[in-house]
Amino acid sequence: MTEPGGISITSAYASRYLEERLERLETTPSIETVELKEARRKIRALQRELKQVKDDLQKLRDELSAAQSVVADARVGEQKARTEAEATIGDSKATISRLEAMTESLGERVSDLQRLSLRAIVTAWVGTVLVAFGVNILTDGSRSGLGIALILAGAALEALAYYIGTASRSRRSRG
Repeated sequence: MTEPGGISITSAYASRYLEERLERLETTPSIETVELKEARRKIRALQRELKQVKDDLQKLRDELSAAQSVVADARVGEQKARTEAEATIGDSKATISRLEAMTESLGERVSDLQRLSLRAIVTAWVGTVLVAFGVNILTDGSRSGLGIALILAGAALEALAYYIGTASRSRRSRG
């Protein structure tokens, strides 16, 4: 069965069917097209997520760098403080050694001065006793020469005691 124009019914029917089908295919997206669009959407989402992860990673790197800088500064400060403390300890030890030497020296001086003071006191006491005996003998009148000699010896001892006392004071002020 052919129609005028030489197209058979089956072929017209088939042609119309194909046109409708093609029209439906053009208006109805294919499964591949839908899957492609979905894949592209997922790719864009993953790209955004990747960019966010890269940004976060860069922020973490910057924070790590800043933290490392702070730690390095703290280590430098700690080392500087340790060095200063060691220097101070060294200075303190030197000062302690010097003060111990001075204390020992002062202790020796004090011992010397105590001996000198004791000598001065004993000498003054002996001089006073001689002067007292000399005055007693002189006033008795029996031996006036011996009394004068004792008074002069006592006075000499008193002068010597005075000299010993002033020598010990001058050593104290020099020391």
